[in-house]
Amino acid sequence: MRISEYIYTIKNSIDTQAALERYGISFNNRGFSKCPFHADKTASFKVKGTTCHCFGCGWTGDIVDFLCKRDGITAAEAASKVNYDFGVGLEPIYGLDSYAPSTAQNKAISQAYRDHLAAAERERIKTEAYNSLTGEWIQLDMDERKYAPKSIEDPIDDRFCKAIVRKPIVEYLLMTLV
Repeated sequence: MRISEYIYTIKNSIDTQAALERYGISFNNRGFSKCPFHADKTASFKVKGTTCHCFGCGWTGDIVDFLCKRDGITAAEAASKVNYDFGVGLEPIYGLDSYAPSTAQNKAISQAYRDHLAAAERERIKTEAYNSLTGEWIQLDMDERKYAPKSIEDPIDDRFCKAIVRKPIVEYLLMTLV
């Protein structure tokens, strides 16, 4: 069964007004309700057959459209919800069954995965920086020892100067990474 056929069958298998009542819409004795999509002072929302219409804001749709707008889900997800909630009895379509994650859940899962990847990338960069700084500190420490003047009359090597200036900076950076 194609998704469009699935949705069509769901729409036509239930009493739309009864479904809306189950989803929290109260109708008066003339069959009108306050529209759930705008601030309605008087009842202007009406059901005729499978179609709902608001005479106030102009919204028109069916039970599937109603759930899409109210819950922010796709038509296929809304049809699956109606199938499940009212026991229509259609076999779930792969990816639309009631236990499949909704669009909102998929977005949350995707965001959590992106956050996980970002955290892993930050950790990789931090480890890379730590390893690089550790290597630099070892080289600076060796240069400081190797090129230190032996006496006061000896000339000062540029590598010694670089080591005594740079080594405290590298130590500070390493401490911030730990």
